[in-house]
Amino acid sequence: MNLGRRHILNGKRRRCTGDDFVADLRYFRLDRGARREAGIMLVECIVYVAVWSVITGLAFAAFYAVLDNSTKIRRNADDIARVLHAGEIWREDIRGASGPIRLVTAEGTIEYALHIPQRAREVIYFFDGTNVLRQAAA
Repeated sequence: MNLGRRHILNGKRRRCTGDDFVADLRYFRLDRGARREAGIMLVECIVYVAVWSVITGLAFAAFYAVLDNSTKIRRNADDIARVLHAGEIWREDIRGASGPIRLVTAEGTIEYALHIPQRAREVIYFFDGTNVLRQAAA
C-alpha cells in the first residue's frame, strides 16, 4: 500500500509505504530546521498559556470585585428600603395620635420612651443609643 508519503531516514529522503513508515518511525529524525521550529512552537505554546493564565486571573479578580460591590450595594438598598418602611410606619403613628405625645425618660439611663396614644391602643417608641424599637401596646 503506497500512501505517497516521504520521510527522512538517516538524512535521506525516500518514498515509503504505510508498513515501512510505521516500522521505520522509531528511526525517524528531523533535520535541524524542523527541530528548531518544533522548539519554537513549544515555547510559543508555553507563552500563550502563560498569557492566557494572567488574563484569566485578572478577569476572575475583576469579576469577584464586581460581585462583592454588587452584594454591598444590594445590602445597602435593602437597608434603605427598611428605613423608608419604618419611616412610613412612624408617620402613620404620628398622624394617628389621638392625644398629646409624651416623652418619658428613666432616671440614670440614657433611654427614652416616646408614648403616642392612638384610639384603640398606645404605640411606644424606645430610643437606646442608635436603636429605635417600636411596641404597639394595648
